Amino acid sequence: MLHTLNGLKMGRIRSVKALLALTYVILEGPTPRRRLAELLWPQASQPDSSLRVALHGLRSGKEKKEKLLDSEEPVSSSYGCDALTLLQLRGEAVLAAYPGPFLSSVPLEGVSTEFEEWVYAQRERLAAHVQAELLFSARQHPPMPAAALAEQAYRLAGTPPPTPERLTELLALSLPGSPLEAELKRELRGLEDIPQATSTAPRPRRLLGRDPELTRLLDWATGTGTQTGTQVALVSGMGGIGKSALTTSLLRELAAQGRGTTFVNAEPLRSAAEVLGAAAQAQLGPPAPDLPGLAQHLGAGHVILLDGVDGIDDLGELLTEWTQAAPELRWVLTGRHVQLGLPGAPGHTERQTGQTTLPSGLPVLSLRLGGLPIPEAGDDLTELADNPAVQFLLREARRFQRDLELTPATAPHLGSLARRLQGHPMSMLLACGWLAVESLDAVHARVLHSLSGLHDRAEPARGLPQLARQTWSFLRPQTQRDLIRLTPFVDFDPVLMPAYGIPETSIDELLHLSLLEAHQPGSERLRLHPLVSDLAATELQGKALDRARAQHSAHYLAWFGQQPAASAQARDELANIIRAIEHAARQGTLTAGDVDRLLSFFQASAQLSSGFEVMSTLAQLCFEARASVEVQAAAEIAQMWLAYVSGHLLDAQMLVTQFLNSKLANEPMNRLKALNTLAGIRGRQGQWKAATAIYEETLTIAENLNDSGRKAIQLMNLLPVLINDGNVRRTMQLLPIAEHLANELNRVDFHHLLLWIHLELPDPDFAHILEQARQVMQMAATQGDLHQAMWAEYYAVRCFQGLRQYRAALECLQPLTEKAKTEKAWNLLVSSSVLQTELLYQLGRSAQARKSALLALEQARRNNDFNDLVVILLSVSQDLKQTDPVGLTRQLQRVVNDNRTVQRDRETAAALLESRLEDMSPLDSLELMGFLQAHLSVRAQGLQVE
Repeated sequence: MLHTLNGLKMGRIRSVKALLALTYVILEGPTPRRRLAELLWPQASQPDSSLRVALHGLRSGKEKKEKLLDSEEPVSSSYGCDALTLLQLRGEAVLAAYPGPFLSSVPLEGVSTEFEEWVYAQRERLAAHVQAELLFSARQHPPMPAAALAEQAYRLAGTPPPTPERLTELLALSLPGSPLEAELKRELRGLEDIPQATSTAPRPRRLLGRDPELTRLLDWATGTGTQTGTQVALVSGMGGIGKSALTTSLLRELAAQGRGTTFVNAEPLRSAAEVLGAAAQAQLGPPAPDLPGLAQHLGAGHVILLDGVDGIDDLGELLTEWTQAAPELRWVLTGRHVQLGLPGAPGHTERQTGQTTLPSGLPVLSLRLGGLPIPEAGDDLTELADNPAVQFLLREARRFQRDLELTPATAPHLGSLARRLQGHPMSMLLACGWLAVESLDAVHARVLHSLSGLHDRAEPARGLPQLARQTWSFLRPQTQRDLIRLTPFVDFDPVLMPAYGIPETSIDELLHLSLLEAHQPGSERLRLHPLVSDLAATELQGKALDRARAQHSAHYLAWFGQQPAASAQARDELANIIRAIEHAARQGTLTAGDVDRLLSFFQASAQLSSGFEVMSTLAQLCFEARASVEVQAAAEIAQMWLAYVSGHLLDAQMLVTQFLNSKLANEPMNRLKALNTLAGIRGRQGQWKAATAIYEETLTIAENLNDSGRKAIQLMNLLPVLINDGNVRRTMQLLPIAEHLANELNRVDFHHLLLWIHLELPDPDFAHILEQARQVMQMAATQGDLHQAMWAEYYAVRCFQGLRQYRAALECLQPLTEKAKTEKAWNLLVSSSVLQTELLYQLGRSAQARKSALLALEQARRNNDFNDLVVILLSVSQDLKQTDPVGLTRQLQRVVNDNRTVQRDRETAAALLESRLEDMSPLDSLELMGFLQAHLSVRAQGLQVE
């Protein structure tokens, strides 16, 4: 075989000109010797001699007695060539046969210009063939795999610049909101001024038979139809009926209209926190804001699709809360059950479609999908050609038998199949897959036989298990085994499967027969179709599934143990990791280290609320499985800690109390961790003295354990609480111990904390602290800890401020702020913005200071930190006294009265109060943000020059 794609080679022949001559005559046919010599040796003194040498090389270089040349005048060859093979392939098979462009990287030195142009023309011809076949295949697929093929076609090496028609075709196949869609739109805009001929080619219909449902959803989403006043649409139906295809098409249509959309794969999710976290991560990345913050970012009219919500409990109550908290958002939900697990209205039946009302009073648009419209028994060819179920059958059947057409000979079978399968898309997909090994007549007979024993044929997909079993019987034994091994996966990246022991051939076979599906727009991750997975789990094997689950669990636990805490890959595989951990919990193989790694992941990726839900389930599993004391304690401690850090203080407090009263707390380390959580709760509640007492107990436990590392951690917990409570005496007692441990352990985070402690104490020695800050910066840089280095730099700027070197402080602060933005160090960014505000006021730049305060407020809104708001209020209080002294006094009085306020801020606020109010209510964060936003915005816009 002559290889001309992605290079030029054949056996041991090394002469480039000889191989180019062979390539030309294979592709172009018999060529006169003189013509060939002119093309390849135009500048040679004796081109005929050069050709003679090249042909001799082909004769003497033949391997295994293969005849390379049929004749030498004219020169001709029928030898095999990968380019010719490629041109004979159809469908997705072209991709594997196209390793790269024709004669890429082959030096074309000394050839004629005409030959060079021939090479370029062949290169574009071959690439265009591959691209056309990929697009043909894409049009036969559902939206998600179609988009993956379209992107491969668009990025195919060697293709000529795309025409507007080709770009429009690719755009129709791309997914709404995907990077490919945005790139295609940009390229089309660049060509919009170039006049183009109007294309008469018919647009492919990719959502057969669902026009009424799509129109109804579009009317609902845009507010143009009768379904006004509803924020939620429910699309339900049995598995494989086309819910995802319908709703993703809705997103595509909305995106084409410029409406914001978000897709969330809700199959592995079980709680509201996980849903909101997934929606936020799709748009913003971690850390996820709360729902009002997410809604503000997304904007009014944004549509969020939650695809597959059957596993989420109490969804009705959650929807009511979400629509009240964010009335500007719209929600589309899909699931198999009629009400998606919601308590339905009385008399609600499987076939009802229309507007309904939940018991909470929330109105929803409910669509129940059935099969595609099917033909009547006596329909003629024209009627069959217009029938959606027949069109679907033809489209899918052509993936296996490309020349299949609707003819008088095939029409009876196609119409009968559509009726027997009740227009159910998944059933028709499975039946079409049989065409890979059987004729249409045989497939029709097999379907009739498979469904002959059914008593109730009125329900679409009633015979789906029988059809799936038939497809199972067509699989190779190796593929059958691999399908069972894939059953435990929530989904997977096909690129990683060979390392798992599942070859690409099995993946390709399962995809080809529609047993695998791409289920996330913009992602190439695959999963077994849920119905196939259910069948594999219940009917197709004995103990094989148990072995598959054990292998899946062991693989992911081992893999997860090697990942960094905030691994992006771990985020992609989180659903599989959780499934693996839960299986290990049931089987008694889970370790405390596995639980601790999962806790670290949730903290590092800022998935706190969803982590709390996952850990709650895991703790219950460990209890029911009677796991070891170490594992149960690890799960319950992780649960209470995530409840605390995610703001579920009441839940965290109850969990800690129960734990401390159980036998699990008898182990000192378990008690220490639980007490740390309780102390954090007390600190969040502003009960500084209670928190101090608890941290003192944990410090005693650490000392009794004779663990200097633990002792250091407990001091790091205790010292800030002492500062917040204004307990200078105890702070000064512990400082020498803390400084000794910091030097002994060489922990840069401990040194960073000590810098802050010294700055917060009365009468700080700024010059000494500045020197210490520089040392910590050097230490952090040496250890590669950019985060701690930036904090040390921030404390150095505070020292410049304390030394009244305001201009130097401001100059140092500006590059630090840019680094904080780049590194997404949000807490540091708030502190830097507040410090910049103070410095600008001190330099007499009030207008700039107000703008800086607004930036700090914007970031504080994201962080949702009470003390950030207090510090911002105090930094601009003198300014706000001129615009609303009464409102300022009210806010300052609340700061003084609120237990959460740290002692230093309370004293500062009390000193600023010029009068006292009777208002004893605590500080309201939302009200304070509104107060600051309103007054600072007015001042920033109205007083630019002072």
